[in-house]
Parts: sequence; C-alpha cells; structure tokens
Amino acid sequence: MDNEQKTACSRCKNDMPMDTLKHAHDGVIKKECPEYIKIYKELREKITSFRLLPHEKIPSETELCRQYGVSRYTIQRALQLLVAEGLIIRQQGKASYVRELARFGGEEGEKQVLHLGCLNQPEILLTQFACRFARRVEEKTAGALHVEVHHSSELGDGSEEIMALSRGELDLFCGALDWLALLNPVYAVVSFPFLFRDIDHLMSFVRSAMVTDIRKRFVLEHGICVLAANWYRPSRVLLSRSPVFSPRDWQGLSIGIPNIPLFRDMWTYLGMTPEPVSFGERHSAFDARRIEATDVNWDIIISEQLYECVSFVTCMNHSFSRACVAMSERCFRSLRPDMQHAVKQAAEDVGSEYSQHLFSSFENEKKQMLAKGMHLISTNMGEARQLMTKFFYRESRKHCWPENLYRYIQSL
Repeated sequence: MDNEQKTACSRCKNDMPMDTLKHAHDGVIKKECPEYIKIYKELREKITSFRLLPHEKIPSETELCRQYGVSRYTIQRALQLLVAEGLIIRQQGKASYVRELARFGGEEGEKQVLHLGCLNQPEILLTQFACRFARRVEEKTAGALHVEVHHSSELGDGSEEIMALSRGELDLFCGALDWLALLNPVYAVVSFPFLFRDIDHLMSFVRSAMVTDIRKRFVLEHGICVLAANWYRPSRVLLSRSPVFSPRDWQGLSIGIPNIPLFRDMWTYLGMTPEPVSFGERHSAFDARRIEATDVNWDIIISEQLYECVSFVTCMNHSFSRACVAMSERCFRSLRPDMQHAVKQAAEDVGSEYSQHLFSSFENEKKQMLAKGMHLISTNMGEARQLMTKFFYRESRKHCWPENLYRYIQSL
C-alpha cells in the first residue's frame, strides 16, 4: 500500500489512495472500495478472530480467485497487505500460512503490564496457579503482555479487589467465584451449600444457558468479564475441634468464614455463629480461641497447617467452591482480538490444570491428614439439606432470583 499513489484533500488533509476516494466537498464522490482491500479485510478478520488459526494454511491463490471471482493480481495484492502486517507467511511456489501469535504479538521490546489481585499467600496452591496463568499469558503473547501477580491481599481484601475490578482500577482477579456475589448475589448459587449432588451436577449447571446469560449480564451491569470459571475444586470440608456428625453437633459453634454475606447468613441459619476471618488468619484465629470451626477447601488444610489447630474433618459433600479468573471489561476491550483470545485461553488452560491437580491429589491429601492425626468423618447431612432447601427459597425471594431456579438445577 505504501507504493500506491496518494492525494490529500485540501480540507481534511487525509492521505488516501486515489483509486479509493475522490473529493469534491460540494458533495463527496466516493468510488467503491477496491476488491483487494475488501478481500484483505475479510481475511484479516478471519485471522484476528481466530477463525483461521496459527499454522493453518491459507487457501491457494487459485482457490481465492474462484471464491471471490477476481484476478490473481487482485488476490496477490490482498495477500501482500497481510504479509506486510505480519499476519501470514508466504513462500514462493508454496502455500501461505497464518503466523503464530508470537510472531505478531507486538513490536520488539513492547510490553503491556496487567495487574492481577490474589488474596492468598504464595504457598497456597491457588496463588501458585495464578502465577502459572501469568506466565502462560506472557508465553502466548511472546512477552507483549506481562501479568504482575499481587498476592496476600496486597491490593485489598476480596470486596475491595472486586470493586476495583468493576471500576476498571484493577485489571485481573484470581480467587473464589463467591466474591462476585458481592455485586450480584446470583453468583452465590454455584457454591450454595447442599444444592448440588456432586461435581458433575455442578458442571452441568455451569455449562447451562442460564449461567451463560448470567455471565453476559454481569459484563453489562458490573463491567467484569469472567475469563474462565473452570477452576473446579473438590467439595469444601468443615474443620472443627470436636466431632460433627449432624447439625445438632455444630449448634452455637463459632465458625471462621470469609466476609461474604451469603456465607454469614447460611451458617447463622444452620445454627452456628459466624466470625469473619481473612485468608491466612485461620490458624491464628484458632490459636486465639476466636473460632471453633471453619469451612475450607481441601488444599488449604495442609498449606496453612490447620492440622495443628483442629482434629476433625467432616466431609459432607456440601459446597463445591470454584475459583475463577475475572478481568475488567474495560481492560479486556482495550486489547487486540488476538490478545483477548490469548488471555482467555491461558485462563481456561490453567483452570483445567488446576482442577486436574486438585482432584488427582485428593486421596493423597487424605492420607497426609490421617498421618497428621486428623480424624475424617463422612456424612450425608440429610437434615441440613432439608434446612437449606427452605433457606434457598428465602434467599431466592430476597435477591429476586429466577422463580424456577431451584427446580431448574434439580432437574439437571
């Protein structure tokens, strides 16, 4: 395009190809966009939207001539523009291929820094996988994007980081999906206690059209895009100083939980006394006798050495908490389509790796806990499930959830 003859309009001073636009400002006389420009734009859109993938072969000149009904010279001009932009590789006498993202991730040395908030300490598995996500983004974008991980609530507690994300003041957040319920209580449904039969039941709901619609509306209403919510975990467990076999055993016990309204209301409804405890403070809260129980994920028990504080682990298959990677929609939209794809793909890939790691290490962690002197109790908590059904309908009316939500979930 650099070799084309150009002219400049005396009013708007814009340089334009002479065969594209003629000016007569009593009325602008426009000539139809040249065919090679149309073809270039269409192929470019297919590449940047990943309908044509890296290493995929571009149709031959002959095929493109037949497809668009134009001359070989026109096709060659369109392809030359794609080569000049670094989107494809052309080899004389051979096929043309889409370049890897790494080859067109940005100019040499160019780097954009994104900031990711993470609530847990470095030794916690979720933080480690957040760092893996950061590395994966850098790999997929050939260093054009660098994700700086701020762990240990460096940028604030969960509510502060979620609000900053919604305002566009924070780029990324990696943490429990439950935190999104601060902006829209319907997000609490996916970790609602005693609602899902097992992890497969939860997955079927997450993949449903209803959840897809919830995520779309969340972008519009709160400016947060959930890049990946496939960071599944085994069911949470109840840790306690004394054994718990039924709801009667936990009546009046103080329980340390994150400062999430639904969690507080739920455990209060079940007869416990909630005590807000931040991440990393559970151990000290037990030592200070502030709490007698806590509700946690499996991987937290070993990493936070909670086996030093309590002796009993009650496995009641009650809450399948998920983590997620969420991004400020403003930040996401500021990225090129190829960068958007790379960030989403990195979040989904690492999410799958995170879940696989947790579920594969599940039995080994049980053995470690037994070796530490802990007692594992398994119970189905049928009485608690009945109570939670009533609590679900109460919360549903309170937050105006879809009327058929409970029946919809149970039918899956």
